[in-house]
Amino acid sequence: MESDIRALLNRIRWDERCDLSQLEVSYVDRGRPGDVNVARGDDIVDVMQHFFRTAEGMIPFHRIIEIRYDGEVLFAREHG
Repeated sequence: MESDIRALLNRIRWDERCDLSQLEVSYVDRGRPGDVNVARGDDIVDVMQHFFRTAEGMIPFHRIIEIRYDGEVLFAREHG
């Protein structure tokens, strides 16, 4: 599953037809309202093997709840 998330994020990041500002990655972030935070595509600095990095820190793939591009859900998992 992690390799699928990595491939999806990299495909969007490096495809010149894609607009990174249309990418939203929702992830578990304890302490935030609803324990969820959203990283915008423009915030993603790097995509590594098991996590992605923003200027604020590293987010492991297992914390990703949903990936949307231009409003369309490309990846989703249960969050409870």
